[in-house]
Amino acid sequence: MAKKTKRRKKWNVYTFATRLFVISAIAFLATSIFLRAYNSYLNVRIHDYNASIASMKKENEMVRMEVNQLSTYDRISSITLAQGTWVAGNIFNIPNE
Repeated sequence: MAKKTKRRKKWNVYTFATRLFVISAIAFLATSIFLRAYNSYLNVRIHDYNASIASMKKENEMVRMEVNQLSTYDRISSITLAQGTWVAGNIFNIPNE
């Protein structure tokens, strides 16, 4: 009985180049899909951040307007007169009780 020997497959340059091309093509497609998905994700986050910044700016402007309205001279003087004080120019006199 003859001994069976395993023959090693010989790789030639064409087979190597073909396999390398297929692996490179698959890697290119996978990375391009991943990068597009990640780019979309980043665009959504940027949009969300811009929306939150815009709402915060609007809220800050509303608070600024309210502070300006509450700190007007007429409002302060009317409150002090209602409490029994009197105003002379920029000086508020508070009587001792």
